[in-house]
Amino acid sequence: ANFLDQTSKGWEVELPLRVEEPEAKGILLSLLDAAKAEPFSRHALSVSTAMLCDSSEAVIVRTLRCPSSLSEEDFRRVCKIDATKELLPRMTGYLQAGDQRVPAISISRSNDGSNFRLTKHAATTLSGSQAFFETALILAVGGEETQRVSLPGGEALPESPWIFTADELHQLIGVGSAKPRDESVWIALPPVCEVQQNDGSELFDVNVSVGGRKVVKLTGEVRIICDDVQYRVSTRSDANRDCLFELRGRSKRLGTGGSQVWCGPPTVWQIPLNEDEVPSEVPREQLQWKPVSGGIWGGNFTKCLGHVQIRVLQEGDTRYLAS
Repeated sequence: ANFLDQTSKGWEVELPLRVEEPEAKGILLSLLDAAKAEPFSRHALSVSTAMLCDSSEAVIVRTLRCPSSLSEEDFRRVCKIDATKELLPRMTGYLQAGDQRVPAISISRSNDGSNFRLTKHAATTLSGSQAFFETALILAVGGEETQRVSLPGGEALPESPWIFTADELHQLIGVGSAKPRDESVWIALPPVCEVQQNDGSELFDVNVSVGGRKVVKLTGEVRIICDDVQYRVSTRSDANRDCLFELRGRSKRLGTGGSQVWCGPPTVWQIPLNEDEVPSEVPREQLQWKPVSGGIWGGNFTKCLGHVQIRVLQEGDTRYLAS
């Protein structure tokens, strides 16, 4: 109801429902869910993440999403290519995670030179153990890398819980804490954690694991506690909060598939999966850090150096955590 109050004034009088009744709330949520956009559909280039459950050991699958063409201006913008840099008429785009690289798209300039055509290869997916790492688009000419492009949705899967849809697609819709509108979700739990189930909630072992994590199906609300960090996942929310997070800033990578080193503390951006909303920077007062080796969470980033963890803390729950 709060979501509709914000987006569609006067909606109550247009629906033949007694909105205070539980049955009416269920109908409203199902109508809202039917209209939900696919993750990152508004982005010209993006990566979607899903869990493939053909056996008891599931596999993470990363898929490149792209339009059939982009203007040169848009192509330069999404690939972060300077206007002074020459663009060759033919390139190959590879999807890369860790040390795994697969050809995903062929890129060619149109005959009139006004745009670039993006032709998908037979397989635009990357899966397996390397898919847990950051997944990026690599532009190459003649096998030589010319540009590395970080894409929305391509963040490395963090140490926190991973939340997937409960349908047969099992798309990733959140990490850490989340409040989706979905009736149920699947959660890949951290290897070491304590799960506290709220009264009235249902939690089932679906007999699937992924990356050494047990996967459970949740209807309701649970708290997931890992050392000094608490996550909360609550389904059937009336205010959709499906989103992922992205670190932004100046960084360097230590070799192919190596660790990412940041030049100063990165900013954290919240990337909504709802196409009607736009990404926003997480306020600094919601960010905390501590050394990986141990210590106390704090908000003073003047001494944030070395190998550290950064988290987003909202309403007492950790929404996102990265090292």
